[in-house]
Amino acid sequence: MALKGYRNAQGYRIGSWHGRAKLTEEQVARARAEHLPYVRGRGILALAKRHGVAMATMRDVLSYATWPHVLAERIRLSAEMENDGEAIRLESRI
Repeated sequence: MALKGYRNAQGYRIGSWHGRAKLTEEQVARARAEHLPYVRGRGILALAKRHGVAMATMRDVLSYATWPHVLAERIRLSAEMENDGEAIRLESRI
């Protein structure tokens, strides 16, 4: 699928350019990098609450059902994040 500016191949607005988007590309990439299943505070529900969206919305974001044009998780990256004052180094999955 070739992106044409801020529209997909069918001509619909995508990502934060869509009028009803509640997240930005940066927030999606960060949520995907932060997500660690079975770790308290890093699961789907915690991320959904942190970003102010429903759990189903966050599940779709993390599974690439929505926001497929944001490919942050597929690239190995490391991020420094704060968790209750402690710096934690995370590496996302490939």
